[in-house]
Amino acid sequence: MEKKEELAKSKPNASWDIWKPFWISLAFALGMLVRVSLDQSDEIPLFKLSKHSTPTSSKFSAIKSFVGEEYYQKINTDSMEELAIEDMVDHLDPYSAYFSAKQQNDHLLALQGNHKGIGIEYQVIDDSVYVTRIIPNGPASNSKLKLGDIILEANDSIISGIEKEGLAIHKTLVGEENSILRLKVKSLDGRLAQLDIKRGSYEIPSIDPPIKLAKNILYLKINHFSSKVYGDFMKYLENNLDHTQPTNLIIDVRDNPGGILQEVTKMLSQLITDKGVLLVYTDGENQQKNEYTSTGKAFFNLGKIAVLINQNSASASEVLAGSLQDHDRAVIVGNNSFGKGLVQTDREFEDGSAVKLTISKYYLPSGRCIQRPLNEKEKSENAKSKKEFFTAKGRKMTEGEGIQPDIRLVDAKNDSLQNLIFEINKIAFKLARKNKFQYLNQLNWSPILSQNPVILRHFNTKTTETLAETAFIKYCQNNKPSNEILINEPYIKAAIQSFK
Repeated sequence: MEKKEELAKSKPNASWDIWKPFWISLAFALGMLVRVSLDQSDEIPLFKLSKHSTPTSSKFSAIKSFVGEEYYQKINTDSMEELAIEDMVDHLDPYSAYFSAKQQNDHLLALQGNHKGIGIEYQVIDDSVYVTRIIPNGPASNSKLKLGDIILEANDSIISGIEKEGLAIHKTLVGEENSILRLKVKSLDGRLAQLDIKRGSYEIPSIDPPIKLAKNILYLKINHFSSKVYGDFMKYLENNLDHTQPTNLIIDVRDNPGGILQEVTKMLSQLITDKGVLLVYTDGENQQKNEYTSTGKAFFNLGKIAVLINQNSASASEVLAGSLQDHDRAVIVGNNSFGKGLVQTDREFEDGSAVKLTISKYYLPSGRCIQRPLNEKEKSENAKSKKEFFTAKGRKMTEGEGIQPDIRLVDAKNDSLQNLIFEINKIAFKLARKNKFQYLNQLNWSPILSQNPVILRHFNTKTTETLAETAFIKYCQNNKPSNEILINEPYIKAAIQSFK
């Protein structure tokens, strides 16, 4: 998908800094009263909250009016108010945040798997912006833009051939829905073209189509836990399991940033068959303890389970891996996960803006918290803690370091999916330059980049590079990942060995 837009941070001019302390202190002291959703998700809930007028304090209003009426220059007091709120929330923790109405709407859409833009993925190789994927049914899919095209200019702004930061490129490509993006592109055979593409909405699947590595082994790559992930999960299991015997399941949540907690707990109820088993709970200073337990309504004949994680597996991904680990239901393969164990909920205001606030922590069934320390004080407290945590079978676990794998891959920290995608794409473009355009054009980028996380891991010898090119061509010819390549990928190989 197009790279996610960073939240814009308002920058006051120097004259406004005089008033900044007043706004911040008042915002802390007075707050704003609106209806709140206490649905325990680790992201913004997917539904619009009921609107409620936001009464303000007479003192807050008086100062706001005083500034607006008496300040020596014309000033937008509403912007000052937003700045105060944003600055206050930003100082709480890394995950609490203030969203404008547009940012809030974009987040809600993203949690449903919907995104805005022209529907492409791109990669910068040697200062050139290559199109590496065109999202099916996205705006670009109806244009003449092709895989491997180099985007030279976007709306008359040069983005290839110069050193330009990724965020700057992203901001050039994104824009308001229904607006026109004019691209100047160069195909791999050197032809130039100008394309006008209308920006719009498109959907990214939360789970890639599964791959059968063997009759009794199914591989699932979960990209994020959107509102549709449980439905997709159930559909793929129903259509791909061998119902005559138990099927071993490999769940890949590498580079998965998280999503909606309820979707994870529903999935866990299919993996842990007994009813009433504690899956995860949340607890906070001002919140009641909230437990999530299994339903006992598992519909599939599943055998052993392995979960693949890395340093970018966060939040809901860690709940999935950690809960299965605590119940000794799955083997965890990879490297320590990210360590995001804080729960957020949001309050939405009448104008559509919202505050996402951390209200509690996640705790796994053993009682351990996956949250890494946010500061030196928390690090010190964790070091002094004498708490011990154990899995269902008595294996000792630690907290405060994310999820620690049962099978650790020594070089896993360097085995990032994004780096591998980069190397895979380099192979694709190299082959295209050798006039093997048919392989590039036949390629379905989603499976090779998401389902086939590794074609090769290192490029230090000619042999491995040749093997990579051969595997890539074979993939394109078959239009599906080579099981031989997948089975020999380090994470998956370790997972399969754990089933024996």
